[in-house]
Amino acid sequence: MLTQKPKNIFPCRAGLHVQQGQNIKTMENKLTHFAIHIDDMERAKKFYDEVFAWGFNAHGQSDFLQIKAGKSENAALIGAMQSRKYSPLPGNIVGFECTI
Repeated sequence: MLTQKPKNIFPCRAGLHVQQGQNIKTMENKLTHFAIHIDDMERAKKFYDEVFAWGFNAHGQSDFLQIKAGKSENAALIGAMQSRKYSPLPGNIVGFECTI
């Protein structure tokens, strides 16, 4: 469990954090959406909240959440966390579904 953020950490797009002086490579295309397919919604929500400080909005079914880049009411929507049953492929996706 993440109990304390290391010193010299700076927020980046999508709620990620980088060390001071660390080189960041950018993509030519902007990531417009990603989906994380999960088995346990509460466990995943707790994990991503602790690691990235993301916010979440309930949307539609109880096994689908919108991911926000922060906890404020007007934080940008950046992705979704959803049950594996919504996978576009047969079997389990291990990784992320991304749209650029």
